[in-house]
Amino acid sequence: FQRLAKVVEDRKAFTIATSDENKPKNRYDFVVPYDSNRVILAPLPTKPSSTYINASFLTGYDLAESFIVTQDPMENTSADFWRMVFDQDVNTIVMLSELGSGEDCCGKYWPDDEELFEHINVKLVSSESYPKYNTRVFTLTNTKNGDVVNLTQFHYVGWSGNLGEVPLVTHGIMEIITRVQSHTDANLASSACAPTLVHCSGGGDRTSVYVCLNNCLRQLRRESRVDVFQNARKIRGLRQFQLQDFGQYEFVYKALFEFIESKGLENL
Repeated sequence: FQRLAKVVEDRKAFTIATSDENKPKNRYDFVVPYDSNRVILAPLPTKPSSTYINASFLTGYDLAESFIVTQDPMENTSADFWRMVFDQDVNTIVMLSELGSGEDCCGKYWPDDEELFEHINVKLVSSESYPKYNTRVFTLTNTKNGDVVNLTQFHYVGWSGNLGEVPLVTHGIMEIITRVQSHTDANLASSACAPTLVHCSGGGDRTSVYVCLNNCLRQLRRESRVDVFQNARKIRGLRQFQLQDFGQYEFVYKALFEFIESKGLENL
């Protein structure tokens, strides 16, 4: 981790995120997207500054997989969030925050039935509960042209937003990662390269642990080896506040070790 800590995030520009008109759209001023790999929204005709959202593209293990990492939607950014989901053909959302009204919690940005966000109609189709996570299936409809997107949200429960905190046990997070991978792999043929959207309070600590673990597990299955340092290093260069805490970095090793120990390399 001392080597990783010396890998300072690339000194890239983030002038769009810190402009006066976009500052209110950032939950925290220290976790904002770089100009070079930020997600750009399709502009709204009546709102010239409507292309910004606090979200970054991150690469997966290979070109067949990519991520959008973002902050939890706020009251003034929920419509932008759903526009982004539709614009980017997202069919998988991973929510890592606790549901609630506190600063480190995520407000309920989806409807109990259906709701219109700008021109995107969001309808909750079904939901299921599991011991460590919940799933919700939505249908999104663009009311301008009738296009439809179906997506599944995987909501991991029990991961506090306290800075640097990680789950007490590794089983739950590895279970949801493998479940999401199976889901995205099954959809790959019909939605090639559709990014998986992952969000936590600021789009920093918890999301970076998730993406790093995902990429490490992909590498492990493909190559029967894993380089945690290089996977973490790549993520740190793409967004601020990624894997900043030693406990998070240690958790990645612990989760992988316990997963291999429980499954065996031949059964991954």
